[in-house]
Amino acid sequence: AMQLAIGPPDDAMLAELIALHAEMRALPLDDVATVYLVGRCQRSHLGVEQLVATIDRISLERKQPPTLAVWREALEEIAGPDQPRLL
Repeated sequence: AMQLAIGPPDDAMLAELIALHAEMRALPLDDVATVYLVGRCQRSHLGVEQLVATIDRISLERKQPPTLAVWREALEEIAGPDQPRLL
């Protein structure tokens, strides 16, 4: 039997997944949002889907387009608050 190993998506695939899920929800996320989110989101298909859904929900609750504050809140809601990084 052939075995295949499927690894986590790379940055390009994550960007495409974010764009695809945002498009399916008619959520306006530009390239700046994608670049910001790719470096901070969970590196999985399900993680991206949950992130975009959370951004959409927060944006709808606030009745405003998704902004940096919304992206940060969604990331924090999913992964917890950012931890300070040591040099």
